[in-house]
Amino acid sequence: MRSTRSPQRPWIFDPSAAYIGSLVYLALSAPSLAFLFYYGLARRRGYPAAAYVSALTPVLAMTVSSVFEGKSWGPMALGGIVLVLCGQWLLLLARRA
Repeated sequence: MRSTRSPQRPWIFDPSAAYIGSLVYLALSAPSLAFLFYYGLARRRGYPAAAYVSALTPVLAMTVSSVFEGKSWGPMALGGIVLVLCGQWLLLLARRA
């Protein structure tokens, strides 16, 4: 059986100012923006809607990775997606009841 994994490349830390600066920028800006968006959504639509979005974020990230990077997923990852989607479906059913 052929493996779908790509070969591992070692992680290399580049001590240049541009590399460190971009790493610090991403480490500070992305979580800050995510925090602001999440709590903005929670204030406007309520915490259940924000939790719904939080649960679907990994599924969206995996889909984007598949489309743009050609990533293929194994049975465990696909099973996780099915469980997340089933959980969201059950939440939507519970809201209607």
